[in-house]
Amino acid sequence: DLVDVQRRTPGLQATHAASGSGRGGHFFVRGLGQVDFITTTEPGVGLYLDGVYLGRVSGAALDLTDIDSIEVIRGPQGAIWGKNNIGGAIVVATTPPSPDNERAISLRVGNLNRYEIGGLFNQAVLPERLSLRGSAKLIRSDGYSTRRTDGVDVGSNEDMLGRLQLRFRASDTLSLTGAVDGLRRNAHVSANSMVGFAATDLSTQYSALVGPIDARYIQLKPGITDSAVRPSDELRQWGTALTIDWRPGPWAVRSVTAYRTMNQDTAGDFDGTPLPFPEPDIAMAQQQMPQEIQVRRDLL
Repeated sequence: DLVDVQRRTPGLQATHAASGSGRGGHFFVRGLGQVDFITTTEPGVGLYLDGVYLGRVSGAALDLTDIDSIEVIRGPQGAIWGKNNIGGAIVVATTPPSPDNERAISLRVGNLNRYEIGGLFNQAVLPERLSLRGSAKLIRSDGYSTRRTDGVDVGSNEDMLGRLQLRFRASDTLSLTGAVDGLRRNAHVSANSMVGFAATDLSTQYSALVGPIDARYIQLKPGITDSAVRPSDELRQWGTALTIDWRPGPWAVRSVTAYRTMNQDTAGDFDGTPLPFPEPDIAMAQQQMPQEIQVRRDLL
């Protein structure tokens, strides 16, 4: 995914966000970025997909299926790309529809019953005028921990994602591209286990009011947890965009109109015991409707 780009990009640091962040990604350019994934924060390095700003950390670890190019631009980019680009910008462009017919399928497997299956197609609907391109992928793996109380697997994940584009070439100087993409994630956050215990006033009061929380729940065996809940990480994200490119003479005019929505529900169990302490449940929702117009001219 997009986090792997750091291996070939000097000055870029990228990590997957904490488990439960909805396929999130943290990006830092020359040390500037954002580590929080909650919906009230915005990244310090702007992420753009086909010219559309992706304003949240959740879902930022983009899958690189059918990608045409990735640009990492260092330094503040507010003059060109707007706010929230103090560290730089990452500009991702998908492969556009073409007049050629194309088909492809891929399959990857791994341990813990992990598999990734994907495919893409490109179809010329009207020669040299109308083209359709689509891609989809399913990623799934089993959990790596077992909950001792009932034998349920914890840590599994399933991602389904896809993208569809339609391009109409009205003339040699005018083209319109419509796109829709979506991501559905059903996963479980990393399992926690208690590896040590030291009594505090809070734990003593909690034991008296709710139930005993003490060293009996220490679990040092790998792959085993005493977690009380099945931690969840669910994400629903989709967007649509219309891009109009017009080149009258030496000028280039581009309009990008988009709508994106994101709904996430994540829950976890930090103490790794059967007791409800603490078990945060975070629900987030976000909508955005960006509109951008770019006007450029060749000087030479």
